[in-house]
Amino acid sequence: MPLLFLSAPGIGTRYSDSYSEHLPAVVRSRKREAIITYKKIPPMIQLGNLSYRLISPYNDRGAFSLMLYTPQKKHAVFLPTRFSIIAIRLFPVSAWTG
Repeated sequence: MPLLFLSAPGIGTRYSDSYSEHLPAVVRSRKREAIITYKKIPPMIQLGNLSYRLISPYNDRGAFSLMLYTPQKKHAVFLPTRFSIIAIRLFPVSAWTG
């Protein structure tokens, strides 16, 4: 399954059209495959079955992973994350003075 890194330059912008013209054909076809795969993921997350919380050797360090799969069990999405990153986004660090 090809991966699409969202940090790649020009993905989803007008710049990506001109950027793609200068890429080799192999890279362009991989980019196309990655975008097709990426478009399959949101419905799987919205409608998929969350049945696995994968056991990881990093559980004690705040990292965990979940796996969603389609009802037909043909495709799955692996979602690794780290709780400290979520906590930082949800609860901003602030200092009390006074």
